[in-house]
Amino acid sequence: MLLRTRITLLSSLLFAVAGLTVEAQTGAAGRIGGRIFNAAGEPVAGTVVTVQERATGALVKTVSTDARGEFAAGELKPGAYVLAYGYAGDTAAVELTAEKPVADAGRLMLAEDETIMLQKLQVSAEREAFYNSIDRKTYDVGKDVASTTGTAGDLLQNIPSIQVDVEGEVSLRGDQNVTILINGRSSAQMNSNQAEALEQLSADRIERVDVITNPSSKYRPDGTGGIINIILKDGGKPGWSATARANVGNEGRYNGSLYATYNPGPFDVFASVSQRHEERPFEVERSRTQRDANGQTTGSSVSRTDEERSFDSTTLETGGAYRFGKETELTAAVNYGTRDRAWASTQTTVNRDGAGAVTEDYDRLRTGDEEETEYEAELALSHGFDGGGRKLVVELGHESETEEGGDFYANRFRTPGGAEEHERTVVKETSRETELKADYVHPFANGTKLETGYALLAEASDVDFRGSFLDNATQQWVVDVQTTNRFVYESQVHAAYATYAAAVGPVGLQGGLRFEQALTDADQRTAGIVREKDYARVYPSVHASYDLTAAQQLKLSYSHRVRRPDQRDLNPYPQYSDPQNLRAGNPDLEPEDIHSIEAGWQYRGDGATYLASVYQRYRYDGITEVTRDLGNGVLLTTSDNLATSRFTGVELGATAKPLPGLSLNFGGNIYREEIDAANLGFAGTRAEIAWDAKLNTAWEVNKKLSLQLTSGYRAARLTPQGERRPMAISNLGARYAATNRTAFVLTVSDVFGTFKGRTVLDTASLSSDTTMRRGASVVYFGVVHQFGGDAKRRGEEMQFDEGMGGE
Repeated sequence: MLLRTRITLLSSLLFAVAGLTVEAQTGAAGRIGGRIFNAAGEPVAGTVVTVQERATGALVKTVSTDARGEFAAGELKPGAYVLAYGYAGDTAAVELTAEKPVADAGRLMLAEDETIMLQKLQVSAEREAFYNSIDRKTYDVGKDVASTTGTAGDLLQNIPSIQVDVEGEVSLRGDQNVTILINGRSSAQMNSNQAEALEQLSADRIERVDVITNPSSKYRPDGTGGIINIILKDGGKPGWSATARANVGNEGRYNGSLYATYNPGPFDVFASVSQRHEERPFEVERSRTQRDANGQTTGSSVSRTDEERSFDSTTLETGGAYRFGKETELTAAVNYGTRDRAWASTQTTVNRDGAGAVTEDYDRLRTGDEEETEYEAELALSHGFDGGGRKLVVELGHESETEEGGDFYANRFRTPGGAEEHERTVVKETSRETELKADYVHPFANGTKLETGYALLAEASDVDFRGSFLDNATQQWVVDVQTTNRFVYESQVHAAYATYAAAVGPVGLQGGLRFEQALTDADQRTAGIVREKDYARVYPSVHASYDLTAAQQLKLSYSHRVRRPDQRDLNPYPQYSDPQNLRAGNPDLEPEDIHSIEAGWQYRGDGATYLASVYQRYRYDGITEVTRDLGNGVLLTTSDNLATSRFTGVELGATAKPLPGLSLNFGGNIYREEIDAANLGFAGTRAEIAWDAKLNTAWEVNKKLSLQLTSGYRAARLTPQGERRPMAISNLGARYAATNRTAFVLTVSDVFGTFKGRTVLDTASLSSDTTMRRGASVVYFGVVHQFGGDAKRRGEEMQFDEGMGGE
């Protein structure tokens, strides 16, 4: 069925209110804004900007740049001013008049590369590795050694607050329902399978990562745990430059990439090609026991699976930007990628009855492959008005993806004896996603700022799954009607939002409201099950900050967020690689809602940053996995809605440089999780205290050699029917800058071989213990070489791996 498109009254009201607000405030006091970039053309966060009277030199205002290098100084009288910024004493002259009280200083460039300039003063002014703003934490990953050899998933393992399990699933503060954006945009592949998408994205393409635990209403409310926004590197350096990388790993792994940019001034273009080959052994051990109503054992089983996985991907990307004067920029990019996967496994299973006698003993052999093709195109137009910081940005993106693959199974029985059994599956999935966004920013002369916009996200997927088995009597393949099915899912989300930010003395405020109309159609065509769910909701957000001193700040925030079921959650047909472990969706799932409130303290000074936050997340209709015993040793894992759950926690963070060349970044989180699953038949409320911690240690031994060690631990976490057991991992890296243009890199992931995932289920009728491990430690040795640009500056750049551009 075609989805309906609606224009809501509230979206019109939001824009009307925005327009009235603009008209009402254009006569306020003066304001100066701008952006600061280093010599590489990259925005610089945390740079102090002072506003001084030109005639007297008197200090009027002191502000600092945010993660995008932007600054704004408000409540200024008409007059002539001088902006001073950077340790090298860079200045810019700006004049305000009664007729033109708002001025945009434009792109302000630091005179030289800050690292080189400040070596003369024995001070390091390198780009901040961590920056905390009113609604997010930003991690600059240019120095992370894993960004040279690994995948995006490997890189996220090194960032505080983020956990990545053995299957590549990402969680934020213990919540696995996280929205991952690429350059602020959603991705069809990231929405369907985050683990695979992160495995296919090379870490060397990432410039920084924003962690947003309580997003403002500007952002989509999807993701009850919050948002992880991955910012990719792009062109922007004057002249031309290129970076080539090649890495070779153990067990046949290798990857490489070439990235080139050209920027003569009014425009810039870039192109990249990357290729990755992975070999990853994987093993699963599982045991289970079934019991009757009297607690007597009725059956048990143990199994072990050994699997070899291989993965090949190739990505081609090109794009550029053209600047029409100072105020207007048109950007475009296209991306083409192919991914091929193959796997082979052997699963040995022994089933016993209640008395312990063996009823089945067999091997299940599996071979399979999958091919995936992805196309993506983006177009954006940015236009500023009158040099006053007002800006309109319109973005259009489209993504199309096709996956085709299949599996072949053979069951070989020892007990009882009998003929070998064969099965096969073939699946084809197509998906597409179109996103249209229009965002308008209007800063006012008194330092306040209004942001408003509209967004449309349209998604569609079509999954055609075909299963069959070999009839040993006729030697003919027979359609398996229990698994063969076709499922079509379509959705549209229309959104309108407005946020308003103001600063009154030491107090900063940001309030927002987002209205969304969601239209969804889930069509299980084989079974004739159709579910249409249309709903409209309002998602408010509030952020406040208070500057106790120049170095200390308090923060308070609230947001309302949602998790919408996707096609994997809704399709009721079972899929499995093991006939004893079925997995199916639930077409009657409701959206999950969460209310999140957070209070925090920050200290920033003397080269260190300390953070402390207290938060609570109240969730209702939470989507969770539930495992049920279907009898005869068969378990079905499906999704259902919880009644309620609560997370109450404390998060601590610190960055410091206790010794010259030594940097520490610590993040820790302890929380109490309380689950009420009475509506699913589980008696009482279950609660447990869990915690996780991560320490990243970086040591610049000298100008050429740097070392890095990241260690993380996650304690046991509660599930409705049991818990996920503790998990630990340590990653090691080293980079050596051999010349001004060439560096060598060594990385070791899971140094001590401790990385595994273990899940325990314990109910009255079922106990289960499953442990998953990947193979041995992943080791890579690589080389990075940079072409073009200034060789001297490149030599300094090799310390930070910033050679692929900035925003």
